[in-house]
Amino acid sequence: MPQHRAIGSDGLMDAIRASQAIVPGQEIRATGYCLGGTLLFLAAE
Repeated sequence: MPQHRAIGSDGLMDAIRASQAIVPGQEIRATGYCLGGTLLFLAAE
């Protein structure tokens, strides 16, 4: 059986950091649904 990582915001924060590295200073606008929306809300500054 494949191993699964615990659900968390690590992947989300990695994506946000990568976006900020590509276009520094640019505001991130995102939409999420269900768990993705919850994680976006928790990661919002």
